[in-house]
Amino acid sequence: MKLDLLYKVLLFFFLHSTYSYGETTTAFVDVEIIMNKSTAGISITNQLSKIKNKEIEKFKKSEGELKIKEEKIISQKNVLSNEEFEKKILFLRNEIKNYNVSRNKIVQDSNQKLFKARADLLNKLTPILTNYSTDKSIDIIIPKKNILIGRTELDITNEILEIFNKKVKTIKIK
Repeated sequence: MKLDLLYKVLLFFFLHSTYSYGETTTAFVDVEIIMNKSTAGISITNQLSKIKNKEIEKFKKSEGELKIKEEKIISQKNVLSNEEFEKKILFLRNEIKNYNVSRNKIVQDSNQKLFKARADLLNKLTPILTNYSTDKSIDIIIPKKNILIGRTELDITNEILEIFNKKVKTIKIK
């Protein structure tokens, strides 16, 4: 009797269960290409290059001045007393230390500006990807760097790049 009841219950579930074969559409995008080849990405690179070139010129000028001071102090070694010579060397070392601190700060600021600009670019890319996925009925868009192997038909990078270039021309570095 129990076995009969068990068969009936199993038969009931098998006959009345519905199968749902949902299809999830997936695509992937190469975010690095969008960051490097989009007009906004190129504008970020150009702006940072201009900023870095200005800073490099300042640093070259400062380095030249420090070398001249060093040579002057070295040439005065025999003329100056040991105490005076040590004072000038100590002062020069402090100047070099300040120069290195300043240079490191500028490099860090430059890296921070790049990080913020890329974050801004990603923030502007997200709504474009959202709209694209809604329009094309795509359930998941994955960054290409997280994919080992994928069909090339699923790569939507070029389409997104075109849309992104139309909507975002430049990103100002702050």
